[in-house]
Amino acid sequence: MLSATIEQTKQMKKNISLIIILLAVLLSGHNQVSAQTNENSKVLNNVVTKYDKFKDKTSVSLALQISGSPIPFEGLSLFVVTSFDGDKPKATPELIGFGLTAIGKSKQYSTSHSLICIADGERIRLGDGIYSGQMKESMSIELMFYMPESSFIQKIANAKKVEAQLGSTEFTLNENQLKLIKEFYSKVTPQTVQ
Repeated sequence: MLSATIEQTKQMKKNISLIIILLAVLLSGHNQVSAQTNENSKVLNNVVTKYDKFKDKTSVSLALQISGSPIPFEGLSLFVVTSFDGDKPKATPELIGFGLTAIGKSKQYSTSHSLICIADGERIRLGDGIYSGQMKESMSIELMFYMPESSFIQKIANAKKVEAQLGSTEFTLNENQLKLIKEFYSKVTPQTVQ
């Protein structure tokens, strides 16, 4: 069990690296509106599933624009990411990466990045998570990453109303965002045959 957890942690670190690389790619051309529009439309508000036939691994990710504008890429975004062996999940992953990115003119969450969610009235405290912030070309890029158990994502996916507070910022997930989280969860959960 411990070796499986270590392997999952290693895989999650790889997934974090991929998210950071993705953000860097998106931000590298934030003045190139047309190119960024195409990239953001592929990444934002879509569940992306990729199977690597050589490694026999599938990665599933979702990035949601919570506030701000995708052109230029500014505001608060939520992302969910995981991977599993094979092309179909045999079990729900124990760990699913869950995080938020904030991009703007100044750092907003460097001292306060605790995340609290309320899913259908149930309060879920995710704590401070892992924080990384940097300035690039007069833009602040902040990444807050949390490692909840998959049951957290299941609660969010099945909820009718989800509210959250990051530091002092409050937001509510809309119907379409909840639908996409439900779609993400369905892609990482074994499907039962009826």
